[in-house]
Amino acid sequence: MLVPTPARTSLPAEVERAVDVLGNRVRVAVLRSLVLEGPASRSELRERLGISSSLLQAHLRRLVEFGVIAQDAPGARSDHRKRVYRANQKDLDRLVTVLASTFNR
Repeated sequence: MLVPTPARTSLPAEVERAVDVLGNRVRVAVLRSLVLEGPASRSELRERLGISSSLLQAHLRRLVEFGVIAQDAPGARSDHRKRVYRANQKDLDRLVTVLASTFNR
């Protein structure tokens, strides 16, 4: 099986990170939901977005790894078993600014 080689670019590391985070429809939808509709559990996000649990979980994991969302500790809400996700608005603002700046001369 042939594995594609990632494209080599001369983009700065912070631009590459912005593309990694924002270059996927599901990740953008999750982030948009958390920003516009507020913090949510995985089941709440699944209902909001209408996507499968496994697809959502994979993207939540990546977004946590990227540091653009955080999980509240269990017990942060009345249902102590649910983990709640929230967007890191400051980091998101920075990513959008960095990405937009790549198109300015």
